[in-house]
Amino acid sequence: MEMWSVKVHGGSTICVPPSPACLTTYVLLEQEDWFEKEIAFVRRAVEPGTRALDIGANFGVYTEALARGSAPTGHVWALEPATTTLAYLRQTVAVNNFRQVEVVRLALSNRAGVANLGIDRNCELNSLSVKAGQPTEEVPIATLDGFAAASGLSGIDFLKLDAEGEELRILEGGEQFLRAESPLVMFEVKAGAEWQLRLPERFRELGYDIYRLVGPDRLLVPHGAADPLDAFELNLFACKADRAAQLAARGLLARAYLSDASPSQGAGLSLCAAQAFAATLPAPQNASPTQAEALDAYALWRDETADPELRATALRGALAKVCSAARETPSNAMLSNAARIAYEAGARTLAVQFLQALLRRVQSDGGPEFLCWPAHPRYDRVAVVNDARTWFLAAASEAYVTTAGFSGYYTGDSLSGMLAWLQRTPYASPAMERRRQLITLLAGRQRQPGQ
Repeated sequence: MEMWSVKVHGGSTICVPPSPACLTTYVLLEQEDWFEKEIAFVRRAVEPGTRALDIGANFGVYTEALARGSAPTGHVWALEPATTTLAYLRQTVAVNNFRQVEVVRLALSNRAGVANLGIDRNCELNSLSVKAGQPTEEVPIATLDGFAAASGLSGIDFLKLDAEGEELRILEGGEQFLRAESPLVMFEVKAGAEWQLRLPERFRELGYDIYRLVGPDRLLVPHGAADPLDAFELNLFACKADRAAQLAARGLLARAYLSDASPSQGAGLSLCAAQAFAATLPAPQNASPTQAEALDAYALWRDETADPELRATALRGALAKVCSAARETPSNAMLSNAARIAYEAGARTLAVQFLQALLRRVQSDGGPEFLCWPAHPRYDRVAVVNDARTWFLAAASEAYVTTAGFSGYYTGDSLSGMLAWLQRTPYASPAMERRRQLITLLAGRQRQPGQ
């Protein structure tokens, strides 16, 4: 079987089909990592000795992160039912010498036996919910309770649940396991265009609290039953109180919001002024109280030595304040601050809207009017070359490319002009050039390697 071996974050290799027409192949070539923000958080959360269960392991992107983080004393069970996908997964495990990974050909549901698995062009979308006319493969299925009993699963620290719409049935067949164990569970809440809103409810019924990830990948914060979900939110997390306490002690989870964060007055502008870009941007003139309060709260959020609940409360306050400030004074600088804070607060749809407004203004109305945060975090470490407007526009453009879509696989040719412009600026980057070239390749304007 032909395959490509793609290096990802941390130096491991993922074995994938040899074509960028495959979603995972494309994304790993483009980003040298998976596009979900959760992958970076999982790398921080997993510790040596972690026992993890990867349900829907696919080619092994999360299996790799779990294996590296749990080594040398942990154990990872990677479940994948499709035979072709399983072959790539086994090769990923073999080439990385992940001896602590146990690969199992199995689909989980609410019954045991065999079932037909619908095979999609992108195997990430293979599903036990077979569509009319879809090719299928007969696969073994089991309940989570049954698999746990047969495999001696216990003391599980982390569980990833990504089964393309089968999740509720997996919970139905795993109630005994989930009540007895206390893992941190990452579960897919949006499969394609469909929200699985019954899933968070079901986890709550089993004694789990629900969290979402902000920062975009730094901290788990409470997600209430009535809280809306951003359109870009693909996964949520669930855990019981004991696991939450452990994660909170490590600075990875905020168990509740406080009534007030009370950030230090003036801290926001001081932090911004300390960045590499600050010397060449205009000094702030008559900053409104709302603007200053937003930046002060944002500075407290960025203080990773602060209590997680204080940081979460500060980020929520920063988003509310910066939205008010952007409405009061919709300047270029304020829109950049707003886009940056909205993205980190998990309001990605709002961030895209701010970026669209910012790009329209900057393309016709100059650069930043006063010192502000660049829309993309990479530019925090990038000094201004020659003129501030090009730096500012490049930051906004790169932020739009990475925020408006999870990958060029989804956005297609629509951003190729913006990417081409970025490569002509002093702020060109390998990451943006990979996106440009792959979009060109997928659009058929450039040959694949070897053709």
